[in-house]
Amino acid sequence: VNRIYIASESEAFVNDVVRNLNLMLVENFQVVLYAPSKIRSFDTIEVEHFHKTSMHVSLTYFINYEDLAVKNFLLKYRALYNTEPTQFAFQGYDIGKYFISLCHKYGKRWPEKLNESEAAMLQSTFRCLKQGHGGYVNNGVRRIVYEKGWTIRQVQ
Repeated sequence: VNRIYIASESEAFVNDVVRNLNLMLVENFQVVLYAPSKIRSFDTIEVEHFHKTSMHVSLTYFINYEDLAVKNFLLKYRALYNTEPTQFAFQGYDIGKYFISLCHKYGKRWPEKLNESEAAMLQSTFRCLKQGHGGYVNNGVRRIVYEKGWTIRQVQ
C-alpha cells in the first residue's frame, strides 16, 4: 500500500496530487491518502477522489449522523425548533453538556479535573491539556476515513 501524506494546503498543488493518485488507482496501485482537513473545502477536487483514495483526515469537528446520540439530538431539536440544527447548535450543545456535567460531578473543583475529563460529544471531542502558567487547550480530534461506497467512517 502506498501511503501518501499531503502537507500542502495549496489548492492547485493538492488538486494535481489527488488527480495523479487517482490515475495510479487505474493502474491498480493501492493508495491511501492522508491530508489536512482544509482540502475538504476545495471546489476543484471531486469528493469521489477522496473516497477512491481512502482519504484519512483529522478534524476538530465532525458529526457522525449514524450515531444514535446524534439521531436523538436531531429528533429533539427538530421537534423543539422546527428547523435543522446548524454546526453552532451542535457546538453549543456539546460545550454546555461537557462543562455542566463537570460542574455537576466535581462542583467548584471542576477546573482541576479538566485534564482528566476526556469526553466524546456529538460533534467534538474534549481532551483538555493544561498549558504552562494557566489555561487549557483542547487537543481533541476526530479522525475520519472516506471509504469506497460513499461512506465516511469515524475511527478511534
